[in-house]
Amino acid sequence: MKRTTAFFLVLLLMVPTALAAEEEFPYHTSDWAREEVSRAAELGLIYDPYGHFSDLRSSITRGDFASNAAALVAKGFGKDLEGYVLIMRYRGQVEDPAFTYSAIDTAADLGILQGRGDGTQGYDRDARITRQEAAAMLARTYRACQSAEPDVPETVSFTDREDIADWALEDVALMSQLGIMNGVGDGRFDPLGEYTQEQCILSLLRLYEAVPFDGTGREAPFSIRPEPGFLYTEYQSELCFALEREDCYICAMLHPTGGWSFSSYDICVIGEDLSVRTYKTPIISHSDSFRGVEYARPEYSALSEGGGNLIYTATLEEDVYHIETGVEEADWPLLFEKGVYTVTLDLATGEQIWTRAELP
Repeated sequence: MKRTTAFFLVLLLMVPTALAAEEEFPYHTSDWAREEVSRAAELGLIYDPYGHFSDLRSSITRGDFASNAAALVAKGFGKDLEGYVLIMRYRGQVEDPAFTYSAIDTAADLGILQGRGDGTQGYDRDARITRQEAAAMLARTYRACQSAEPDVPETVSFTDREDIADWALEDVALMSQLGIMNGVGDGRFDPLGEYTQEQCILSLLRLYEAVPFDGTGREAPFSIRPEPGFLYTEYQSELCFALEREDCYICAMLHPTGGWSFSSYDICVIGEDLSVRTYKTPIISHSDSFRGVEYARPEYSALSEGGGNLIYTATLEEDVYHIETGVEEADWPLLFEKGVYTVTLDLATGEQIWTRAELP
């Protein structure tokens, strides 16, 4: 029976990286928006951990707009929203395994996302945002980053002023005054018109570049103190484990790939600024030439003496072969023998090494 070589395994693990490298720019945009969208991406102003953004010419939801606005506020305070959300989620699950927390919740906490002015119940996060709602969220984002209330013109000069809701008039005036949102032509603002993903990104970029952040004297809304010795393990949900040391937070999460592909797991190392370094777990539990690769669930985490390494295990109940369509089973390459794998992750470099022990 043939066994896989190290070369085969390296190629298998490198496929996602190679494919990503081939795609120079992951977004579809209008020609007029591409340059600014590229600049926003370089500055880290596009918050899209779940891949909602692809064709940026399509309409944006209230929830996605609010999430990106909250990420901008976090950046103003020198923090990364993704890390904040992960920590808030796993700490909440200590008390309630069903607890969830997202960037949308952060936007609500900051006051950026509120109920609709038409009396709609809840945040209506999946609804398409209107231009006047976008102006309101942008104005709240601006205020969340400023220590003083801005001067706002008493009226707006748009020809369709009467169509703008009373609750949005001041915010539309502020965004127009700052040059963040302009009219749509013929002197109109079009308050009920839809806003696109690229318009959201461009508006936030302009806000970031045109209005210097000023949080002087304000309590930072993203302050989280690490709790050395914190340890939480949950084997039945997307969270595999979480633990903390003096200068970083660590959690392992299920990362579904969608489609026909199997699942993988991310080890997330979150720094003091809440920036996230993500490492894929290396132990493969299933490999299929048709459907893809599945990885073994990481379990039983601990920090090494001195805290420089994360140590966790992954268990394989059966030998793992790469299943090739049209190839005799006897010729399938062996990837991993069954056993208990102890993986050591160097928190400074991200390097992972492992050893195998027989099943108990």
